[in-house]
Amino acid sequence: PSVILVMGWYFMVPKKIRDIPVFGAWGIHASMLPDYAGGAPLVWSIIKGDASTGVTLFKLGSGVDDGDIIEQREVAIEITDTIKELYEKVTLISKNILISSLLDIECLETIPQEKDKIKVYPQRSPEDGLIDLSWSKEEIFNFIRAQSSPYPGAFIELDGGERLFIEKVRIERKK
Repeated sequence: PSVILVMGWYFMVPKKIRDIPVFGAWGIHASMLPDYAGGAPLVWSIIKGDASTGVTLFKLGSGVDDGDIIEQREVAIEITDTIKELYEKVTLISKNILISSLLDIECLETIPQEKDKIKVYPQRSPEDGLIDLSWSKEEIFNFIRAQSSPYPGAFIELDGGERLFIEKVRIERKK
């Protein structure tokens, strides 16, 4: 084959597989690598209150999201965006990057990543949705947006072991 493309769930592709295609094995990552390598990059971007993120098409390397960059495109994170809306934005950008790169595959030039700047973030689990009520209103606001549908959600624990899930949030100023 000319190229192998890996998207979605993270797993390491062995070197013997990466070496088969003429143009290498590629991955699409929902961040502007080297930022937010690893798991749940869009969730982390919203949680941290970033104003933008992006999509990176890259050649798979031997480490976590550490291969040479083929193309990147940035996207704004609006204050009203939930994780679902952000996924929709990056999905469209991913398709466009992939199509343009495949159409120009013979002339692609890559940019090596600076390995010392790669920051790997961990995957998240449903248990990571617990809201810490000592956080600032902005931190809680961003956390809820990042954990909303299609993810299991952000929650607070109630007396008796029940969980109250919070799907939508807004901040209003007193009048």
